[in-house]
Amino acid sequence: MKSSSIFRLGVAGLFALSSLSCGKKDIDKIGEAQACLDSATSSTVSQCTEKVSGIESSQAYLIRCAAKFIEEGFSESSRLTQAYSQMTNSGTGGAGANASLAVLQILAFKAQSTGAANSSNVSTTQSYCVKSNSKGLILLSSIAGIATVAYATALSLSMAFSSGADAQAALNAAKDDPSAQALVGAAAAAAYTSNCSGGQTSNEQFCSQFSQAVANTSGGVSNQTCLGKQMLYYYSNPSGTAPSCP
Repeated sequence: MKSSSIFRLGVAGLFALSSLSCGKKDIDKIGEAQACLDSATSSTVSQCTEKVSGIESSQAYLIRCAAKFIEEGFSESSRLTQAYSQMTNSGTGGAGANASLAVLQILAFKAQSTGAANSSNVSTTQSYCVKSNSKGLILLSSIAGIATVAYATALSLSMAFSSGADAQAALNAAKDDPSAQALVGAAAAAAYTSNCSGGQTSNEQFCSQFSQAVANTSGGVSNQTCLGKQMLYYYSNPSGTAPSCP
């Protein structure tokens, strides 16, 4: 899978609107950036985002969003293939939870030297993806955000994690941390709103899990700390019940 495959996750429909939302000069720059992404690597992808410097359209943020995934190493076909193979599971019980945990482990950002740096990097990625208006990339970045925050929190508690560490253990370590709850809740709210609300079901597996957490949260997506707590407790122990929020 080429790096352009990530870009195509969110590109459908956006470039059809280019003539309406961008001047010709901006369209040319975005087209050049798209072509750049097709062969970009983690060490060269910054050259692609430089091409859309100063452009604030959703298409430009789509470039930035995809570039952040490539920077993280998602131009490697095996990593994305593993994630997608687990995201096709439609189970809503234990099988679905186990598949989602596998996706969380794969999508966690781990390229930076510290957990805090990885958490900051995924936060920037989420911001770009939300501004791109790409449902697929918002979902991916939100899942990556949930996992990355959990790993970063676990590391801050002096838990040792390697790149292949158990995501469930990291989620369990983070489940009672208010800061982690707030960040995870914000990620889950973005994914739910763009992919799972108003009759949308972009991915049955994750939408079922997000929807159940929202239903169990007093105030729904507006209560992001409580929503994050629900999500962290669920993935820590899918058969258990999260404690109510104060």
